[in-house]
Amino acid sequence: MVASSRTLQDEDLDEAVNIAREAADITPPNHPDLASRLNDLGSALAKRYSRNSKIEDLEQAISSIERAVDLTPPDHPDLASRLDYLGMRLADRCDHATGKTVDLEQSISYIQRAVDITPPDHPNLASYLSDLGGVLAHRYDDVTGETKDLEQAISYAQRAVDITPPDHPDLAGRLNNLAATLIYQANRTGQAEDLDEAISNIQGAVDVTPPDHPELARYLSNLACMLLDRYDRSGRSEDLEEAITNGRRAVDMTPPDHPWLATRLNNLAVNLSQHYHLTGKTGDLEEAISNSQRAVDITPPDHSWLAGYLSELGCHLSKRYDRTGKSEDLEEAITNTRRAVDMTPPDHPWLATRLNNLGNRLSERHDRTGKSEDLEEAISNAQRAVDISSPDRPNLATFLTNLGSRFSEKYHSTGKPKDQDEAISYSQRAVDITPPDSPHLALMLSNMGVMLSERYERTGKTEDLEAAIMTAQKGIDMTPPDHPALAKSLNQFGDWLLSRYNRTGDPKDRNTALDHYLNACASAPAIPLHRVQGARKAIQQLVDQGDLQRASSVAKMALELLPVVCSRYLSRKDQQHAVSQTAGLAADACSLSIRAENDPNTALEHLEHGRGLIIGYLIDGRGDTSELRKVASEKADEFENLRYKAFRPIAADESPEVRRQMLREREAAAKDLEACLADIRSVQELPNHARFLLPPSADDLKSYATDGPIIVVNVTTISSDALIVTTSGVDHVLLPKLDKSEMEIYRQWGLTRGANRDGNTSRKSASKDRFRGFLSRLWSSCVCLVLEKLGMSERPTSSELPRIWWMGTGLAGSLPFHAAGDHSVGSVANTLSCAISSYTPMIKALRHAREKATMDIDKHSILLVTMAQTPGHTDLPGVEDEERAIIRIVQDPHSVQSLRRPSARTVLDMLNGDMLESFNIVHFACHGSADLTDPSNSFLALQGSSDSAPDKLTVQAISDANVEKARLAYLSACSTAETRVSDLADDALHLASSFLVAGFGHVVASMWPSNDRICANIASSFYRNLLMKGGTEQGNRAVAAALHSAVLEVRSQNLERPHLWAQHIHSGA
Repeated sequence: MVASSRTLQDEDLDEAVNIAREAADITPPNHPDLASRLNDLGSALAKRYSRNSKIEDLEQAISSIERAVDLTPPDHPDLASRLDYLGMRLADRCDHATGKTVDLEQSISYIQRAVDITPPDHPNLASYLSDLGGVLAHRYDDVTGETKDLEQAISYAQRAVDITPPDHPDLAGRLNNLAATLIYQANRTGQAEDLDEAISNIQGAVDVTPPDHPELARYLSNLACMLLDRYDRSGRSEDLEEAITNGRRAVDMTPPDHPWLATRLNNLAVNLSQHYHLTGKTGDLEEAISNSQRAVDITPPDHSWLAGYLSELGCHLSKRYDRTGKSEDLEEAITNTRRAVDMTPPDHPWLATRLNNLGNRLSERHDRTGKSEDLEEAISNAQRAVDISSPDRPNLATFLTNLGSRFSEKYHSTGKPKDQDEAISYSQRAVDITPPDSPHLALMLSNMGVMLSERYERTGKTEDLEAAIMTAQKGIDMTPPDHPALAKSLNQFGDWLLSRYNRTGDPKDRNTALDHYLNACASAPAIPLHRVQGARKAIQQLVDQGDLQRASSVAKMALELLPVVCSRYLSRKDQQHAVSQTAGLAADACSLSIRAENDPNTALEHLEHGRGLIIGYLIDGRGDTSELRKVASEKADEFENLRYKAFRPIAADESPEVRRQMLREREAAAKDLEACLADIRSVQELPNHARFLLPPSADDLKSYATDGPIIVVNVTTISSDALIVTTSGVDHVLLPKLDKSEMEIYRQWGLTRGANRDGNTSRKSASKDRFRGFLSRLWSSCVCLVLEKLGMSERPTSSELPRIWWMGTGLAGSLPFHAAGDHSVGSVANTLSCAISSYTPMIKALRHAREKATMDIDKHSILLVTMAQTPGHTDLPGVEDEERAIIRIVQDPHSVQSLRRPSARTVLDMLNGDMLESFNIVHFACHGSADLTDPSNSFLALQGSSDSAPDKLTVQAISDANVEKARLAYLSACSTAETRVSDLADDALHLASSFLVAGFGHVVASMWPSNDRICANIASSFYRNLLMKGGTEQGNRAVAAALHSAVLEVRSQNLERPHLWAQHIHSGA
């Protein structure tokens, strides 16, 4: 007698199999007990399979039971039970191995024989009928989709329940089977009565099952699934809450090695994911992903249900991507959903759902990257999902609305009206076949509204706009006020009302639009980016209406969301995407704080907290813990260890499996790091660390102005202002004549692209005059006013010029304040005559640079990295001149060493390794390039293995380095302090800032392309000033003063051509 597999240990099962096999092996072929012993062996192997899921055990079990059936006489009383048992094991093999429908057909045949030969009053008939109903339902769901199979399944399952006494121990199992068949009927017909009957039966199974019964977990999990189905149709949140409760109980009661654990984990994950969709609670989503991933991990790779688990995991990861913008989640979602489709047979009833899911994921990547191949594949999958679905399929409407959305995306790419018409046609079909009480109708109406409004934009037909507004209103009216998707719908609806206001002038539409934007911003469950988008729209309307006080309040609310929209734990690519979606918000908030509240301190905090997020996170990843270590060394060790794990770079060439594992480890470390930070800030024994790694306050920011004032110039469509930060306070200077439109024109000028390091200095005279005029107006409308406030507007009587730091924000992000003014002969009405200028991308970066910079150095050691010839670029003869000039200048005790044509890897190894300890200055003389689409890909061009393309030392690679002892990076190359991506310009992510982040206290760089000869002249003059004129006695001032003198020297020979020298700047300490 074999004991239950639920109570036996693995060793007991192994022993049971061995005993049964030995008994069968020693039984002669014609012995009357051989069939019984083979059946026992099959039963033991099947029970071990139910424990370990090893297909070989199931194969051997089926083989043994088949032999037992073959040896059993037709009139033997055990034939029916053996036939039924064999049929159920064949059904198990069909479940395990995708595509083995022959097993299912044989299963039905064997169990049908068992039913046919069993007398009507036999106590086992109900069991066989229930099993037959189950396998017929299996065939309906996984193979045929034929209603005949389903009708027979329900009939047999119902008969089984009807003939089972109410106190029978197997009643619960038969009620469960009946419920399972009825749920298929409910899904086919869409009738609420069928679903209610299914839930009634499965609830009955739960109610009659003792709390310690091993099958209770199965019934609870099934009940949870059916309650979710009812929630999907009715939107009753009580059903979803109950589904989660039952699903959790089912998982908690299931042993870790149980073969059904994966299914129950997957079911619970689906419920939790839906709850997140309803409430926006991220904890639900994280738990869903964890359970879903575990279901995938414990499922054998050849199991037929793995495809379903993979598809669901892809959906959950997609939701997290939608909330956080983390592209790794999207890539993993696509990988999982693609695997699910590839594993699904072409005639499988779930193929349409998995194709639809894959299409959605590919569409999301197309939205992010714009790659047309993703959109084409998304449309292909969505179209196929629709084509293979029967007209009465319950989720056909979902497939149709998604296909409509894909064609709408295609219209955005092609502009072809045919694509737009198809989008509207499919979306209308989806709306038409969706029941009016469906919780999914609101989303479909929202999609329909978007498409109608876009057709209005193309055709100008007011009926389309009116239809869009009416459709959107219906969708919003159907959406619960706390639904996470409501904010997006409100933003869209507000846009359409504004379109109508612009056409009719009805102020009611404008006011209603503003209300919708404000409600979107205030929607706590919503995706944070949607809330910020609502805030931006509301701010614009409030500013237009003159309500600056409310606009300022909304801006503050939106700023608080930025660290969530752009998390410190996202990849660089994802952070840049997030920043691009919120560009200009901090600058607007600054303007509003000044105009509405006359509060320059808060205005400054807004800028420091809301821009430069990426640089700030990179600096935090290297923050000094020495003060913390003095008072809590163990906590400092814990913090540094977690910080390393959370920010550990992942190599681009890592395998997908290793990458996924490292990402999970980083996520876990990030959560632990947040808890560690909370401890550091809250422990009473660490009173000076209450703001550890929090954004600096205005008082903190003022303390960084010890060596000279920090001047922040902020230009927005709201106002133009300067904030002067000194140790005594933050002063405001209004800049009414700093023309916003001219700032925009300056940012777009090809004027700053005319000179190149390759020696091309061509520039039309009109452009030169325009640039000189711009510098003159920048002086009169901005710099002069600021310097007058500081008492610096005239050349100092003493020989030592004061130092100032510039930080441009908003539209002023790339302005050359240091070069402003009149540079005609004898003129001192310019910045160069009044002060020594430096730049900083944000005030936190200035603090970081000072922490890293070595104040006084007796001797300098210089590493010259030179590229006179570069693959794929023109030669730079001035580089060799520059190298020779610097070598001549460097005299004992200083030293210099050349590194000609190195690879990027060689330089990075030096930056990260001990070799750089020999040098405190690294000088690059080479081509540089500011990337047009991704500032992290801006690069210094070094020696590659190819003769046609350079090796790129990128912003990303430099900022990932951690340099301990270097003082100065001199970038004698083009555009090294320039960001050409307008939506990212305010984040100041470029080559110069990346060297500051990496640990260099000083960086000399250029704001636009440079001339080869001028680069060499400025560099040689710089080192003469730094090394030969006592610069080593001036501490941090020495570097800025040396560059200032070098620029003055070159300027004196090029007064009429400031575009040749004005791009050279100092950043840092």
